[in-house]
Amino acid sequence: MKSTLIFLAVFILGILAISYLYFFKEVPQQEVVEVKKYINIYTYQDTSLVKTGYRIYVGGVELKNGTTQTISGVRENIPSDRIITIENYNLEGQNFYISSKEIFTSNITDNYLAELNLIESGTFEIYDIENISSNNYVSVYIKSNGIIRNPGFCLLVSPGFLLINPLSEEVTPISLDRFINYDKCFILGDTILTEKEIEFEYLLFNELNNDKISFVFFDGDKINDKLFFDDDIGSPDFKFDLL
Repeated sequence: MKSTLIFLAVFILGILAISYLYFFKEVPQQEVVEVKKYINIYTYQDTSLVKTGYRIYVGGVELKNGTTQTISGVRENIPSDRIITIENYNLEGQNFYISSKEIFTSNITDNYLAELNLIESGTFEIYDIENISSNNYVSVYIKSNGIIRNPGFCLLVSPGFLLINPLSEEVTPISLDRFINYDKCFILGDTILTEKEIEFEYLLFNELNNDKISFVFFDGDKINDKLFFDDDIGSPDFKFDLL
């Protein structure tokens, strides 16, 4: 009889303990509702809203993407207590450079605003050009019609060349997979291209015989101090031959 009473007492105490944990600990935790955070995204060119692509990153990982509107902003739900980055990307036929905004979603504010001011890239142009000759030097004169960020170029020479090198100290060699068929690639020293003369020194095996130097000029963009040269950035690649 005594053991039965002890068993019942332990059983009742266990039920009470479980009930306490459930109603005073578990239930309040379940009733906590996370406050939703929102961000309103606008993309402008000058003062006009522009329809373009946007991406939202959380901790460097893409959370979602979409398309902005020309009559209003786009509202997206975002997590709280995180660093959020919003940036634009080009839709078909667009040539905007990347703009981005970084925010921290604190517990104080529920609505955030991301306004991205878009910069449309210009185009490369030749404003003067020289022909290849036997004097072993040639210059290319390149300029921009509009804004061109982080310009660079690659070159490809015909079999008649022994070597070719740019003489300017303002160019830096770079290896780019998308220009793997070119002999050499370089970044110009200018962050924004205006006008530039690039002089080259070369040696030929023999006399000129339909030899040529093929060029492609390209631009780049930078996010968080990282420079990259994807083929969908800004200005279209500009190709021409020196004969």
